[in-house]
Amino acid sequence: MMVSMWLSQKYAVPEELALLYDFVNTLDCRRYVEQGVAHTGGDEFQTRGQIEKWMRNRRLLPIGKRIDERDYRCALDLRDALRGFLRLAPDNRRQDSDAARRLTTASRNFPLTLVVTDKGTVTLQTAPGSSALGNVLAQVYGLAKTDQLDRLKTCASEECGWIFFDRSKPANRHWCSSNLCGNRQKTRTYRRKHREPAQT
Repeated sequence: MMVSMWLSQKYAVPEELALLYDFVNTLDCRRYVEQGVAHTGGDEFQTRGQIEKWMRNRRLLPIGKRIDERDYRCALDLRDALRGFLRLAPDNRRQDSDAARRLTTASRNFPLTLVVTDKGTVTLQTAPGSSALGNVLAQVYGLAKTDQLDRLKTCASEECGWIFFDRSKPANRHWCSSNLCGNRQKTRTYRRKHREPAQT
């Protein structure tokens, strides 16, 4: 039996943001050709059944439990709001009230509660009776609290849009992969600049 690897495992994403990373990248907008093979992307949440399976695999939904249409729509809205927020450059996230407002509104459907563990650690967890997707927001908060949220970015390549975690020391990467997306974008920009003007 073939076991598929989660994206966060494939790209060695730190555990403290793995759920958030996997969640926002369930929508794959990448459109490029690599070694003659076209990548066409896709959406892992096209149906309620798909999101239920995704949540069960991550122990966010008990076996036998279903989500209703409202919960499904709220999950899609949360994903879109997070992606819209992360699409902005970190410096612009503080200035763009529309993206911040949309994320705040979408988050209201996923309340969190403060939990103090036996060891005295304070964490945020999904409030009783609400969707366990609230854990995605807990990871957003955890990253913000440790000044790492600015390292979660959207690839600047026109053909990509993948959300990645910038591990570089200065945190100034623009592409999810400099060798792939970075080179493709630089090549495209170079060609545009050096394209001969059309003959009249």
